[in-house]
Amino acid sequence: TYIYFYKTDFLYKLLNLLGFQNDIIILLLSNRFFIYFVITSIILFLIYYFNKSNFTINYSKYKKMNLENLKKMDWEDFEEMIKIIYEKKGYRVQRIGGHGSDGGIDLIIKKGLKTSMIQCKRYSGNVGVKIVREMYGLQMHHKFHEVYIYTSASFTKEAYKFINGKKMHLVDGAKILKEINKYL
Repeated sequence: TYIYFYKTDFLYKLLNLLGFQNDIIILLLSNRFFIYFVITSIILFLIYYFNKSNFTINYSKYKKMNLENLKKMDWEDFEEMIKIIYEKKGYRVQRIGGHGSDGGIDLIIKKGLKTSMIQCKRYSGNVGVKIVREMYGLQMHHKFHEVYIYTSASFTKEAYKFINGKKMHLVDGAKILKEINKYL
């Protein structure tokens, strides 16, 4: 019984520090399952805290990336990789794309007061001006600050001409590889 009271005394002080009222604390501490839940949660937190390296994501697979691998990459992995790059750049990232229609928006990125969109095109061939125009329409409709279009390939000359003077960025496979080396 001494150990039981010792644990409940610790939990009583902890719950009191968290702002719980005495009658609620006594009610919670009278339930053994609550006590076991709290102790288990603390143990799991400590395991996580002291073994953080086991919970980190291994980005080494991206370091080996080349243009050919980029073009063969699964579209979901391609989107996820771009998402990770923007998280590393300090953006808050929301993934919209996935199975089904995403309306042309794969990722929404936020930094400060600016909200922008990203469209990911894992292609073998060049991305043409038609797609770039569609993304510009989405930018105007949703009032995004900027648009980023990522492709594993490249863009046509017409696509580059179209973005002149617009807050649009075309990122081809070679630029993606530079971002991978810089951020991952």
